[in-house]
Amino acid sequence: MSVAKKDENNPMFGIIGVNSPASKKVFVYSNTTPSILYHEFISCSEASKHFNCSLTTISRHLDKNKLYKTQWLLYSFKQN
Repeated sequence: MSVAKKDENNPMFGIIGVNSPASKKVFVYSNTTPSILYHEFISCSEASKHFNCSLTTISRHLDKNKLYKTQWLLYSFKQN
């Protein structure tokens, strides 16, 4: 039965939960001009595809004031 409900056959396939880290918006700022929004992504998944990295990497840098690739600051909210 578990084989029958695998991948596309799973009723939850492709659904991202509301509380999932993948569903958070990502706002990207440059460290040289942190007051100017560089890019906005609708989810962590979209950001990870853009930066060609894993979802875990994006989550590790989100809202932590840690530079990603020595250049980008990632937040789940807009900076003033």
